[in-house]
Amino acid sequence: MRGLPLTTWDKARFDAVAAGLQDRFGIPTGWLYEVNTYNVADVAAATAGTVAVVFGWNRADTEAFAAVAASCGVSAAAAANPLGMMVAIVALARSFHKARSDGDYSGLADGGFRGAVGSAATIAAVGAVGVVGGSAGAALLVGITAGMLAHKATAAISITDVGSFVVDSAAAVAKDADHRLLQWRNGS
Repeated sequence: MRGLPLTTWDKARFDAVAAGLQDRFGIPTGWLYEVNTYNVADVAAATAGTVAVVFGWNRADTEAFAAVAASCGVSAAAAANPLGMMVAIVALARSFHKARSDGDYSGLADGGFRGAVGSAATIAAVGAVGVVGGSAGAALLVGITAGMLAHKATAAISITDVGSFVVDSAAAVAKDADHRLLQWRNGS
């Protein structure tokens, strides 16, 4: 599917950049083309993200806004949607600003985690239905269900609490290991 370019390139310059990306990073030329163009599906997805951002701009807490930012970002990255990525960057900047003004970054981390997991679950479910040959309606239903289940499953998880637990546990294990090493060196 051909889309409209975000920027115009002369053929020689595009081919040179594409060859460099292919040689250095293994990025196919088609990917560069996809990231540099947009189509109706990209505009529709970016519009949905924009609506979510606009309606939550003033009243959303940091966590909810970070969830929107992460969800838009994961979806835009999976679809190589440059317009959606711009919406995700604006939403991420807004959620970071809210977190900084509140002085609490845990909502940013938790919301980002929940939004990313929900979006990834939806994309994976839709992809699985597509692989088995399901209809678009079945893919939509399964994708929405997977996203809702992921949202419900992650509602009680705080990624900041998980991180604190891991850090505290690692510190306790390291302290215990130091203590045991000291005992071993002293011949106890």
